Amino acid sequence: MGINRHNHTTNPLDTDANFNLASQKYSLVYYVSAGDQNCSEPGILKLYDPSEDILPTRGMIIIFPADRYHSVIYNGKKDRVIIGVNFYSI
Repeated sequence: MGINRHNHTTNPLDTDANFNLASQKYSLVYYVSAGDQNCSEPGILKLYDPSEDILPTRGMIIIFPADRYHSVIYNGKKDRVIIGVNFYSI
């Protein structure tokens, strides 16, 4: 199970030159439970441009620009509990 490479600036207002909201938009991921990390795909958050791999742990919070591409693949036996939020800075 996983999510292919994507970003979070798909809202038409994010890319509208009059508003320029994409530069003020961020994504936050909170790992309530990181799940099973003793497996072949432990849910590493892959960030692109620049490339960075983050192995999450319980309680970890990651904030990154919403226009940054990222992906995740997880095949553990335990459930993962993640809260994801997109927000704008003012």
